[in-house]
Amino acid sequence: MLRPRRAVILASLIVVLVLMGVACGGEEATAPAVSPSPSVAATVSPAATQPVSPSLTPAATETAAATPTQSGPDGTSGWNVYTNTKYGYEIKYPPTAVVVAASGTPGETGSTDVTQATRIVIDIAPVPASGTIAFPFLITVQPNTERLSPEQYLQELKAASERAKEAGEVPVSLADQIQSEGPVSVGDIPAYRIIQSSVVRDDEVTYMTTDDFIYRVWYSTANNQADLQASDHYNTFQSILATFRFTQ
Repeated sequence: MLRPRRAVILASLIVVLVLMGVACGGEEATAPAVSPSPSVAATVSPAATQPVSPSLTPAATETAAATPTQSGPDGTSGWNVYTNTKYGYEIKYPPTAVVVAASGTPGETGSTDVTQATRIVIDIAPVPASGTIAFPFLITVQPNTERLSPEQYLQELKAASERAKEAGEVPVSLADQIQSEGPVSVGDIPAYRIIQSSVVRDDEVTYMTTDDFIYRVWYSTANNQADLQASDHYNTFQSILATFRFTQ
């Protein structure tokens, strides 16, 4: 039987793998992924790669209240602001994007109020006719009971993943999936970033922590292979991520 701490870490890992499906709209892509831009890859150091195929369908339950921003020199003038009052952060997004509360995982209680939700999806280029999230990224929040740094949290995920692989609970470990990793900054916030690769996509995950919470910002190229504006959408994601900040 797993000790309580290991059980918590393993549960967190399973949520990580399952949440990748949110960014993929619950469907596995069939063509090669669009890789992140060279400028991002240059910030991290090489590691190993292996495929992974999780799935989960997001629930678009509510939209965020649009709060116009003030003009600024960073290219985000006229953008709206999403503020999460429960978990103390905000982020800007283009007026054409949509923010929704994602469904919680089984056994968890998750608010469907988008200003309180532990998980939100920012749909960069929504397609109302299809009802799918084609170019999203996901923000999740969970308690930081051990007050870990972003890198420490990732190392614990890796360790739990290796134990799960050895026990036959998962086919590949997190370390098997990581193509590159390294410290980065989101504005003035210290962060740690990994790029996970599979046959059909790349996932870029940025971890940030406070004494109270662990924040994960996730972008997937899974549905971008047929997108003629994939590079623009990735650049939009980077511009949105750069506006992330803590409010408390």
